[in-house]
Amino acid sequence: MYAIIDIEATGGSPKRDKITEVAIYRYDGEKVVDTFSTLINPEIEIPPFISRLTGITDDMVAEAPKFEEVAERILELTKDAVFVAHNVQFDYSYMKAEFKRLGHEFERKKLCTVILSKQILPDVESYSLGNICQELGIPIENRHRAKGDAKATVELFKLLVDKDEFNCIYDNIHDVDLYKNLPPNLEGKVLATLPEETGVYYFHNAIGKVIFVGKSVDIRRRVYQHIINNISTKGKRWQMLVKTHNISFQETGSELIAQLLESYEIKRLRPNYNKAQRARRFNYGIFKYQEEDGYLQIEVRKLKSGERPIAAFSKEEYALKILKARMEQYKLCPHFCGVKGKGKSKKTKEGACENVKRSLCNGACLGKEKVAAYNRRARKAFKDLEYPASNLFIIGEGRVYPNKSVVYVEDSTLVGWGYFEADFIKEENYELIKEKIIQMPYNYDADKLVRTYIDKNKLDEIIKLGNVNQVPVNSG
Repeated sequence: MYAIIDIEATGGSPKRDKITEVAIYRYDGEKVVDTFSTLINPEIEIPPFISRLTGITDDMVAEAPKFEEVAERILELTKDAVFVAHNVQFDYSYMKAEFKRLGHEFERKKLCTVILSKQILPDVESYSLGNICQELGIPIENRHRAKGDAKATVELFKLLVDKDEFNCIYDNIHDVDLYKNLPPNLEGKVLATLPEETGVYYFHNAIGKVIFVGKSVDIRRRVYQHIINNISTKGKRWQMLVKTHNISFQETGSELIAQLLESYEIKRLRPNYNKAQRARRFNYGIFKYQEEDGYLQIEVRKLKSGERPIAAFSKEEYALKILKARMEQYKLCPHFCGVKGKGKSKKTKEGACENVKRSLCNGACLGKEKVAAYNRRARKAFKDLEYPASNLFIIGEGRVYPNKSVVYVEDSTLVGWGYFEADFIKEENYELIKEKIIQMPYNYDADKLVRTYIDKNKLDEIIKLGNVNQVPVNSG
């Protein structure tokens, strides 16, 4: 039995966006035996560009059922059926996310008509739904609407069934290619236990030692990729798989915590096949501090144990290159950047720096530029290397809905993380949350991961806490 599905959503991220329309055709291999389609109220605004693409507006979904109201019907139609869609990972990930918000796991075998089309119809020019249907003469009514796209996918799937001379559909459902090419010491039942969730996974050798650590937003899928991508190469990665006798995992819920846990575990366990990641050493740092006269001082120096630079590098030349480039871009004075002498403000007594003559310094070295104006520019020059606040919580997805993860930064240094009930994360409990955070040893790599994540990620909530001993303020 197959459940041929199409969904429309408010955007491209299942963790942030919601389903606005769903259509399901239950197909027994010969005929459609049941159908269901409906608009869904996503309970969030639909972006204008999505409305232009799909034609679905906020007004259209205002009186539509919420996902929880149709969840039972979706479970009924997909029960004991293979989940089929064109680019299945998109539709499937949204369905999983919606059920997870309701506190339920949704797991079905999957089939992708894009992959099947490439295997069964290798001469087709384009495999997008619109193009392949046009080439094959399959009509699509209401393109980019769930019912129209799902109905067209039904017709495409029927054609694929008719032309499937080499049992590609069966092989894809049962992962035949994967299982017949499994590494010799790894049993299929181990793969079957892997979750389709975010977290960290561990490859173990014959005596249980961890030889590789990885992370993924879909652990099972990523492990499958390791095997499929290395079956034919017989290279270093395949040798790693040959030595793998078992695979364990830790679910994290949060993508950020998966990245951090991977980094910590590689440094702790020192797996043989993570040598590139475990070998990083940071010997020099860029430091920022303030002298008595108020001007910010920036300098490069060798790292000492326990120091917390705003950026760290393996070689001094890398740090100096960054410093000099930003000095020039933001017109920072060499006297205050450690490029000449020790970078102390007393150097101003020796007169103007050479950059004054080149108009690359506004005269801070001569006292002509006010402290406040200079320091604003100096802070801006290195803002991207620092946290948005010295003390903050990053609130992300938990391992079990509706719990949340909390990553805690104090004094511009990552402290650790923990998991809490969503209702517990409120101002009066901030001090309790700090006490319950699982603390991790200092790791500059981890701080860098967190800062990069904050810059790129728009889903997690950032709560700026102000000074550690002050009452926190929610700026999320």
